[in-house]
Amino acid sequence: MRIGGSRVVFAGLSWPIISGISAGVIALILLIGFSMNAKATGFIDEVFAELHKSTWPNANETFRTTVAVTIMVGLAALVLAAMDWFWGVVFRAIL
Repeated sequence: MRIGGSRVVFAGLSWPIISGISAGVIALILLIGFSMNAKATGFIDEVFAELHKSTWPNANETFRTTVAVTIMVGLAALVLAAMDWFWGVVFRAIL
C-alpha cells in the first residue's frame, strides 16, 4: 500500500481502521490513568451528583420550547431577509 508518497505497509489495514484502533488505545490509557487519580474520580463523582440533582423537562415542555425556538428562528430569518432586501435596494440605487 502506498501512502503519501511513502511505502508504509500496515498489513492491509486501512487508515480508518488504524486511526480507530489508535483512538481506542489512547482512550484506554487515559481511562486507566484517570481512574487511578483520586482527584479526577472525585470530580467525576461530583459531576454525577450534580446531574442527579437537576430536573429534566418532560415531553410537553420540550415540545413547547422547540416550537418557541422554531418560531423565533423563523422571525429572525424574516427580519434578516427584510434588512438584506432593503439595503440591497438602497445600495443598488446609490451605486
